[in-house]
Parts: sequence; structure tokens; C-alpha cells
Amino acid sequence: MHDVPLPEGMSAAVLRTAARLRVPVKSVLLTAHVAVMGFVAGTDDVLVGYEHSGRPEVVGGERLAGLFLNTVPFRLRLEDVSWAELVRSVHAAEAGCCPPPVPDGPRSSGGSVCAERSSRVSSTSPTSTC
Repeated sequence: MHDVPLPEGMSAAVLRTAARLRVPVKSVLLTAHVAVMGFVAGTDDVLVGYEHSGRPEVVGGERLAGLFLNTVPFRLRLEDVSWAELVRSVHAAEAGCCPPPVPDGPRSSGGSVCAERSSRVSSTSPTSTC
């Protein structure tokens, strides 16, 4: 790992941007990450891994031991829009990828709705990441 010093005031600027756009700081940082990855790769179609954690939503799930951490595909097309619009589109994509849990909600086959929505791959597929 390599530490990179940030310019004076960068952290405060990120916090202000998130507050002004009414999105979490995570969405602003993810937008920056996706934008840099697109720039470095020379593409406007970016696919990165999105970390998602959470216990299985089943009866007794709170008693299960283990680390419930998954990396799911997160795809975004970088459009010629303002930074604010790009941040909002990342935030919307995050919300569409991993919606809040629905109490006693059905699962297609015990898999993750998050993986199914973000990758468009059924949780029954061997390529599903959740």
C-alpha cells in the first residue's frame, strides 16, 4: 500500500460535495474511483467490484457465524454530464444494486438480490458472486 497525501482541504471539499448533493460520502468517492478507472482504461464503460456485506435474511440468520462479505459487479457508463449528475447516477446505481432488505422478502433461490440486480445473472448461476 502507498499513502498519497491529499491537497489541503480535499477532505472538506468531498464532505461539502456529498452534503450539497444529498448523497453519502461513499457515493462521491466511488464516483471518483469509477471516473479514474475509466480514464486509465480509456473507456466510458467501467466495471468494478462493489463490496456488499450483510447477514443472510433468514430466520436465525443472526446466529450464523462467519464473515458475510461479497464483491458484486458494479457497472457504470461514464456519460458526458456534470460531476454532480455523475455522482447522482452512481448513487442511484448503488441503490438499485443493493436495495434495503425486505423483511421476510422472497429470494429466488436463496441467493442475493444484490448480485442478481447488479449483474443481471441469476443467483442459480455458477458465476454469481453473492
